[in-house]
Amino acid sequence: MMRKVREKIMSAIVVLCMILACTNSIVAEEVTISGFVEQLDIADEMTLSNYFQNRAENFYGNTVESGWIKEEQQQRILALEQWKKDCEFCIENVNIEFVVSEVIKNANETIITGSEWDQIDYRFNYENSSRSMLFETVHVIHVSEESHAIMSDCYSEYTGYTHGSENEIARVQIGEEPKTIKLQPDELLIVPAGTLCGMQTSNGIVYTEIICTGKDINMNANVKTNEVFALKNLISYEEGSIANMDVVSTPDMKYVLMAFDEGTGLTPHRAPGNAIVFALEGKATIGYEGKDYELSEGECFRFEKNGLHSVTANSRFKMALLLILE
Repeated sequence: MMRKVREKIMSAIVVLCMILACTNSIVAEEVTISGFVEQLDIADEMTLSNYFQNRAENFYGNTVESGWIKEEQQQRILALEQWKKDCEFCIENVNIEFVVSEVIKNANETIITGSEWDQIDYRFNYENSSRSMLFETVHVIHVSEESHAIMSDCYSEYTGYTHGSENEIARVQIGEEPKTIKLQPDELLIVPAGTLCGMQTSNGIVYTEIICTGKDINMNANVKTNEVFALKNLISYEEGSIANMDVVSTPDMKYVLMAFDEGTGLTPHRAPGNAIVFALEGKATIGYEGKDYELSEGECFRFEKNGLHSVTANSRFKMALLLILE
């Protein structure tokens, strides 16, 4: 079941400001509430629609008139304005879909969990064509059973924007009262299961996310949660040999670090499962099914299950191995 609420901004002042900031833009918001909507009261659904309509208007500097939501959204607006200024773009259109995933009704409140999907049409100030982006924010919303007003909203969206330095790739927020942790290239962060977290970047980031599920998860004691560390610093070279260390393993996967002294290597053998090698330091030659491939720091290589492969270190070489066991 899906109901849509659509509303155009009619304020001449707001429209004028948008035209000055972004020529030829069309400002409109569409808010959709979907998912397990049938579990909601009509009043609660309208509350959600109004709330996410207002979050859409935050992108244009608008907020509610009073209350805790106004204070929270004023901070969000400042962050959004700084984001647009630093990245030199303007927003042309915002569509929001809130997908309800769980509804829990208690005597005094209704707890609604779901994902807010924001689709934003934007244009850089130095370009004529528009672009689009899509991102998700997970919410846990508490709604009063009596007044159907939102009492609180816990979500993992970055609201304290800071422009990153050249060496800073991303910032991660962790927890319901989040702290910000900076990430740089080749670093790893372990987040405990069930923890709210979000990622923010000013320059763009490509990262690997490994999710371990189940009860039989074996985590190396040297790997601490909520601390950033460089994978290659977890393992040391051993003269004339190969060192290895399990970072985490389950019955279905292993994530292993290996350090090869120069000239050492693994003789040809069959991969027990699908695997990806991440080169962390140095250079190596990967032999795979009769062909040689040069692998350098920052590059990856995939083996298929039963693929015949070898590794030869051309210099001191460190790598991470993600192995899927079947």
